[in-house]
Amino acid sequence: MTKGEPMHVTMYIFATEVKDGFSEFTVKEGDGAKFYTLEQARKLKLGPQDLEVLDILGKYILKT
Repeated sequence: MTKGEPMHVTMYIFATEVKDGFSEFTVKEGDGAKFYTLEQARKLKLGPQDLEVLDILGKYILKT
């Protein structure tokens, strides 16, 4: 990539319904990684694209 060249960023989101707690999951993304509800995640310091993802997830998962 050269200076001034536009970047193309692809994001993947993997979501699943959790009914029996998080004990079945092992987080391997780093020491600070953990699970949040959508409401908790919206209170974090996030970029605009992250907030857009939360809105999409809310519509998909919560049917809001």
